Amino acid sequence: MKKCVPLLFKVVYLMLVILAFHFFLPEGVEKKAIFNDNIKKTSRMEYNAVPKENIIETFYGQLTGYGPDCDGCIGITTSGYDVRGGNIYYEDNLYGKLRILAADKKVPFGTIMRITVPNIYKEPIVAIVLDRGYLIKNDKFDLLFNNEEETKPVGRQKNVKFEVLRYGW
Repeated sequence: MKKCVPLLFKVVYLMLVILAFHFFLPEGVEKKAIFNDNIKKTSRMEYNAVPKENIIETFYGQLTGYGPDCDGCIGITTSGYDVRGGNIYYEDNLYGKLRILAADKKVPFGTIMRITVPNIYKEPIVAIVLDRGYLIKNDKFDLLFNNEEETKPVGRQKNVKFEVLRYGW
């Protein structure tokens, strides 16, 4: 014999679930929605303007550069993104136009970082991890350029400030 749950109990249960989500919704989700609305109001060129409260972690490491034409490179990142023909940017739904970055495999694909290299760039660079490299370990990161020739002025930068804005997708 099948037991039927009265309609009144179903309605009360549904109301409790709705109230629980309303009152116990994490603050971060609400802030992310507000931040997303602010992004729509700004131009895509202001992608570096990320509020400080969105910084998850800050650390210092090394930065080098690479091009899709480097030795052993095929022009497609480890995540499968095609970077041939000067396609060194990735369009993210929340953060807009981002540079592509290679990182150690302990850093998940989709991680977004703001990189401050004052002796090379006037403004911080916001980049997304979409690639790996056999020499990219621990605190070493590799920023994608149009070609290997453009990487020469960068060399190996030490004590570069990395601010994690998002871990993974």
